[in-house]
Amino acid sequence: MKSGKDKNEIKLFFKFLTYIKNIEPKIFISFFFVTVASSLNTILIVYLPKIVIDGVMGDWTPRLLGKNLLVYSALIIMSMLVKEIANYKFIKDRGSFSYKLYSVYSMKVLNLKYELLEDTEILDLNERAQYPLNQMLIFGMLDNIKDAGIALARLIGVGGILASFNIWIMIFTIIMCLIGGFLLEKNSKINEAFANDLMPINRRYNYYLGLLVRPELQKEFRLYELNDLIEDKMKTYMEEIEKRFKDIFNESRKIETASQSMNSISRLVIYFYTALRALGIGGKIISLGNFSIVITASEQFSQSITRLIDTVVAISRDIRFVKPLFEFYELEEYGTDDKGIKAEPLKTLEFKNVSFTYPKTDKVILNNISFKLDKGETLVLVGRNNAGKSTLVKLIARLFEPDEGEILWNGVNIKDLELKSYLKELAYVFQDFQLFPFQIWENIASYSNGEGNVIPNKIESKVMDCIKRVNMEDAINELPSGLNTWLNKNLHENSTEFSGGERQKLAMARAVYKDASFAILDEPTAALDPLAESEVYANFSNLVKDKTALFISHRMSASRFCDRILVLDNGTIIGNGNHEELLKTNSLYHSLYQAQAQYYEEVR
Repeated sequence: MKSGKDKNEIKLFFKFLTYIKNIEPKIFISFFFVTVASSLNTILIVYLPKIVIDGVMGDWTPRLLGKNLLVYSALIIMSMLVKEIANYKFIKDRGSFSYKLYSVYSMKVLNLKYELLEDTEILDLNERAQYPLNQMLIFGMLDNIKDAGIALARLIGVGGILASFNIWIMIFTIIMCLIGGFLLEKNSKINEAFANDLMPINRRYNYYLGLLVRPELQKEFRLYELNDLIEDKMKTYMEEIEKRFKDIFNESRKIETASQSMNSISRLVIYFYTALRALGIGGKIISLGNFSIVITASEQFSQSITRLIDTVVAISRDIRFVKPLFEFYELEEYGTDDKGIKAEPLKTLEFKNVSFTYPKTDKVILNNISFKLDKGETLVLVGRNNAGKSTLVKLIARLFEPDEGEILWNGVNIKDLELKSYLKELAYVFQDFQLFPFQIWENIASYSNGEGNVIPNKIESKVMDCIKRVNMEDAINELPSGLNTWLNKNLHENSTEFSGGERQKLAMARAVYKDASFAILDEPTAALDPLAESEVYANFSNLVKDKTALFISHRMSASRFCDRILVLDNGTIIGNGNHEELLKTNSLYHSLYQAQAQYYEEVR
């Protein structure tokens, strides 16, 4: 009776076959032909020595011997050709399946609920899910499935030959191979446990390794002499890895030695018994031709059953490594359907008694937040660090969901809106914004036309308008390739690297480009110099033209050009009004404003 664990592995195996069927079903055809052709080729090779020996020692004429050899050689060559062609096709299909499976994984990462990406347990699951993809384990599994099929087909063919000679020899061979297989399974589990233990360690080690090559960190590494500190962190993980290697090495070596001994004993017994039969001892004498068949068949049978056990053990082990990939694929996604009410342009945005705590933490970040924002209004959020400002806009973006209360868009709860149409109404500039290794116009338009890298005419004029609105026109016109200039010199030789302020302006241009009714700007001027920041403030109404805007900034001067100000402190709203009102009535706002204003003199 199968254990629960065995049944689970069988279910996982069939799940893997289902993935193959759905992603690259052609691989089953190449699998069938390579299996049948390999088995047929083996049987023909087993019989070939008998034909030669019986023909030479019998009464065959040279012509008859030559004819039979020619026919057998032709069959062997044909089966070999079919096997090689089918194997080539299998390798091609295997590569296609692995590539497509990695694409499915990549799309899954992009569609995951954002909150899962900040969960350490999910990060560890992601590391385990990547393991079979990055370690070529999928290739290995498909090869093992193919080899198991070939071994099984050979066992059926060669086993019949061996059983017709002596059934007990075949049974003895099976028993010895099963003992060897048991040892291999034990060794496989030791190595599997070792690999699973290493994955969290490797994730941390590789994180530090990745830090060493990140361009934005190189100044700090050099100026603060951080090399030794990073090396110490990595050394701790390396020492742990080495310790675990030593722990399993001796045990694994003993098991492998015992398994090889079983195979050697099995061969010795079979050769000895067959030699006795050729001498007429222990049974009916056999011819030299039959002697050659038995020796070759027993060797092929032993190799095939050993290979079958090896591959089954490997598949059993590998399917357990693939299990996290399946679990990762089943994680909840971020709005993968088109259900819900179609979002219309913003008329009102309202928070009603919204509270929020980050998953697996106890600290309340937002506590009973309520406010309303009307179309065309510009609202700024101010407050101390960790007051909940950036969290509030993450809730608007549906990156997280409130624990209590609701967020209403035109009177409709945002979770009831169709996600795709809702996100079209939002334009963001995040505090930790990112630009991508695309061309400048692609970064701004987020547009792919499938026609290469040339900017379409219908896109160019709109992109240039956005570039002008953030005062980047001169900087881009100075570039030889203009809007077609690539970003990121790690990937493109003829690329450019903008300053932090210029990159932030491009991020703002991307938000301006989007035909959204609501703009959210989280510290959009943090990387700008005072003059550039002043230009943004002076031109703010043009920048967010026709959009309702929510603005987050630690620069208190930004609050003066906004219609209304919300003051957040410890996750609650403690102030709601315009600049003049809050200066008089809100002590925290007054303190924050004066803390910056005292360093400036008013120019008269």
